[in-house]
Amino acid sequence: MCSTEYIIEDGWVFNRDGKPLECKVCKCWEFYEYRGYERHPITLEGKKKLPVKGYQCKNCRKTVVQRFDFIGKSKQYAKDVQRVTLSGSIDDMNSTRHVSYRTCRDYDCHPSAATVRYWTNQFGDMAEVIFRTEVVPYMPGLCKKGTIHLDEIYTKRRGKTPSFTVAMTHIGYLCLGGHFSDTATADDVAAVLDKLDWMLLDPARFITDGSDIYPALLRERYPHAEHISCFFHKLRTISRWEKKLEKTKNRFERMKILRGIITRCKDLLHQIWDTPNGRATNNRIERFFKPIRRLFHQIVSFFSVDCANNFLDLVLFHWNFHKFERGQYKGKSPVEVLGFDTKGQDWLYFLGIPEDFD
Repeated sequence: MCSTEYIIEDGWVFNRDGKPLECKVCKCWEFYEYRGYERHPITLEGKKKLPVKGYQCKNCRKTVVQRFDFIGKSKQYAKDVQRVTLSGSIDDMNSTRHVSYRTCRDYDCHPSAATVRYWTNQFGDMAEVIFRTEVVPYMPGLCKKGTIHLDEIYTKRRGKTPSFTVAMTHIGYLCLGGHFSDTATADDVAAVLDKLDWMLLDPARFITDGSDIYPALLRERYPHAEHISCFFHKLRTISRWEKKLEKTKNRFERMKILRGIITRCKDLLHQIWDTPNGRATNNRIERFFKPIRRLFHQIVSFFSVDCANNFLDLVLFHWNFHKFERGQYKGKSPVEVLGFDTKGQDWLYFLGIPEDFD
């Protein structure tokens, strides 16, 4: 019932049948075999009876029990249930309550909404570490001194407007990290920049939406990097001022607004003609993250901000492995655009949940 050639867990190496190959203490490969106990894992087909064998090293008497890669140690639910629930929660953008209901309806198992929420928190905590250590070092197309987009995306939850700040590469639209909070501040930007430092990235250019939370921090952390305001956000600000001008009747207020519009138009024209990549925009981030914003809107509450950040890390990990449906990168995922070889596997495979089990 194992899909891989070897199972590595707790320092032990097991074969396909779950038998240890050698003792992790004395490196002996001879074991006594005895009947261990019976497990009752819950799979998509319902609860199963699984006899587990025990093994004792003939040399040092160290004991270990049989392992299976379709279910983790001391876990009640098998990995196929985790795959279905995580896919329903992240791929299909459903709330944990709906995923629990749909799994109970379609399969012979019933993980609760709290269990699904626990899995998203657990694997979200793993996703950031796996991405930083197992994915980023094997992307030759990731430029250490490239262009990074920074933007904060607002959503609505329980009458509030929390946000998550996201860093995305200009090439491939790869999400390098994000941070969720009740309101966007410079501390959120600092948390995202810390993730860039962990990946040993030294961007040459940042593109932001012109918010006040970016300039001072970017000058302090990356004094050599160029800071450009988003072309689309500047254009949208001018459009908003024009609408405000139409509604204002006071002559002095109209003159003040008109001067602001003229000043911003001049700055925009200078940026277009005098600055390389002056027409770069963060509009892609807002457009791509509309379904993610809706997903955060569906989730009424999190146990803590850390749980929300773990969930965001899981969502961004999925984004980096999803395939674009149109555009210049059609049929490729962000990690594949930057040279990472997925070998035809999906995002859950890299979190330790294979698709098929023998």
